[in-house]
Amino acid sequence: MIVGYAQNGLGKEALALFEQMKHEGMQPNKVTFTCVLSACAHSRLVDEGRCVFDSMCKDHDVTPTKEHYACMVDLLARAGCWADAELFINKMPIQPDSVVWMTLLGAARNHGYVEIGRRAFDLVVKLEPKNAAPYVLLSNTYAAADRKDELAKIRNEMKDAGVKKCLGAQLDRS
Repeated sequence: MIVGYAQNGLGKEALALFEQMKHEGMQPNKVTFTCVLSACAHSRLVDEGRCVFDSMCKDHDVTPTKEHYACMVDLLARAGCWADAELFINKMPIQPDSVVWMTLLGAARNHGYVEIGRRAFDLVVKLEPKNAAPYVLLSNTYAAADRKDELAKIRNEMKDAGVKKCLGAQLDRS
């Protein structure tokens, strides 16, 4: 149910069900927290998401995983809290993986934040140099911002790196 609420942007309903679940004595696990954090992200419930994340360790003895950290980055970035998202990543007690950086890159693309997207891109490519997805996301970011010179450069970088996009991936929307 929480996943269904999350996927449909019904974060408050997901949180209410989560609270009901706890009230009835059910102990949330890692998967439950991932779903609740995702619901908060899709509904831009930043304060609620932070509280849920903090309660994982404090109240429920659940150690956050990379997925939980990625959900928090998604939550902060979707809400436009860019400085908080980058600070959160930099303070993570585990090494951020490509999923975390791709999450930031995807959100930067959706909001048109080219500079943040480029920083995230550079970090993803260091971790996964043959992954076409960051090239596609950054290309789409440049195309949406009408930055044709950077778009041409990223296409050349992709070619020089020998990275091929998968069929169906889109390099620009023009």
